[in-house]
Amino acid sequence: MGTELEPGDLRLAVVGSGRSGTNWLMLVLGHLFDAYPFGVLDWDTAAGRFQEPPASSAFARLRRRLHPHNYSTWEGLWSILPERFILHAHWVASPPVVAAVESNHVRVITMVRHPFEVMLSHLAWVNRSRGDIGLPFLKGITPRSRAFIDFASGPIGKQFMSVTTSWWVRPDTLRVKYEEMVEDPGAVGQTLIEQLGDEPRTSVAEALDAGSAERLRPTKSGALGGLLSDRRYAALLAPWGPFFRRAAAPAVRANLRGRNYYWQGSPGLWRRLLPEAEAKEIAAGQHDVMTFFGYECDFDPDLTADQADANWRELLAGNPR
Repeated sequence: MGTELEPGDLRLAVVGSGRSGTNWLMLVLGHLFDAYPFGVLDWDTAAGRFQEPPASSAFARLRRRLHPHNYSTWEGLWSILPERFILHAHWVASPPVVAAVESNHVRVITMVRHPFEVMLSHLAWVNRSRGDIGLPFLKGITPRSRAFIDFASGPIGKQFMSVTTSWWVRPDTLRVKYEEMVEDPGAVGQTLIEQLGDEPRTSVAEALDAGSAERLRPTKSGALGGLLSDRRYAALLAPWGPFFRRAAAPAVRANLRGRNYYWQGSPGLWRRLLPEAEAKEIAAGQHDVMTFFGYECDFDPDLTADQADANWRELLAGNPR
């Protein structure tokens, strides 16, 4: 990828808080504009480089050395991208990140979601995933637990939401609300087409169908799948999947079984999981964000603690790994 835009180039980045629907939006737009979707590592401002996730096994370390998309700097990232791409990242809009994005003519799209549901989605993700994906203190707890309330209303929860806020306030950022995307995705897609000024390669409806189906698939192996393109990965596993499941290392086998990145995606679900007291405490901690984005703490006054706990157990049991 060169520094200057050429005719036909498309450079997009969907950047926002984790569990806000940004991955879904990236997949839909990737189909809509025939752009290469690429999840990017977090940027470490202090170190001046991208953060590498910990290598959990010898196989993972080997993959990191062999991976064709190995990069640690902005120059390295730009060098591996094609002419049409859409990045997915959780960067805060810090000066180094903004400078790197603007100097390479990358348009940023951010998405916001109700803070309660962002936090609950993190809780569900941790408890539906095998292995350590971070936030170990969320393992085995419920939405009404003290640990979850402290997480959702405290510094970590606020930091998570600050990612989207940092981009939303920038005048050149394109903005999407998750709830609007769920309610009328066709209208949101058409608005983005007009704002971006790029010719779509398929209809909004077809892109939504393809992107929504893709997010429901289990993720690729972090160790084996990372070495291959999606197409080659699928072709390899079709005839040889049973062999790899028997012979590969335990960590690889766990990854091959995959986990669903997508959970519920239903706006308002939090009202079945957070009774009045818990909802009010989280709302107080997230007051600035909720006020800024216009979100309400309109809890269900009839929801009891026992019913909330039962709803949580039912949701987890009904959405197995």
